[in-house]
Amino acid sequence: MAWDTEMIEILRVLVNDMGDTPSYSNERLRRVLVVAALQVSGELSFSHDFKVKIEQPSIIPDPTDEEGGSRDESFINLCCLKAACIIDRGAAILAAKQAIAIKDGSSAIDLRGNLQGKLKLLEKGWCAVYEDAKIEYLTSHSGGIAGAAVMTPFRLYARGGYTHSNLFGTERSRDIYL
Repeated sequence: MAWDTEMIEILRVLVNDMGDTPSYSNERLRRVLVVAALQVSGELSFSHDFKVKIEQPSIIPDPTDEEGGSRDESFINLCCLKAACIIDRGAAILAAKQAIAIKDGSSAIDLRGNLQGKLKLLEKGWCAVYEDAKIEYLTSHSGGIAGAAVMTPFRLYARGGYTHSNLFGTERSRDIYL
């Protein structure tokens, strides 16, 4: 399965665009995914060096290719979450343009509530989920001792850091300050 097939399906589920007549075309979602992949690959490092081309939407190597050995679940998930965030921001911008209140005599139309809902969605929606997933990815792949900052309020090994040879049989030395 090519990246644009699998990742578009994931993105459709995330943004609830699975009806008989979807709001977003496959081409539009493909372009959003490529922009998200470019941003994600700029923020994080992965086991493969994914090349992203915007003008002819492509991601090479294919992050969904199991046979080719380039499948990267973290990259797929983070790109889809970032793409959902981009779509949420676009919806919030559209809602901001339409946030009006009109009163004429006894009748009134107030569309400002829609904007407030979209702003809350941005605050606690896919953008927040992406940031949480990014932090989780960074902490689980940082090469240090995951969770060290949570374990103690004190600086670990206060006199010059710890030596990995004591822990992992390597010679690297690091200071960890909390």
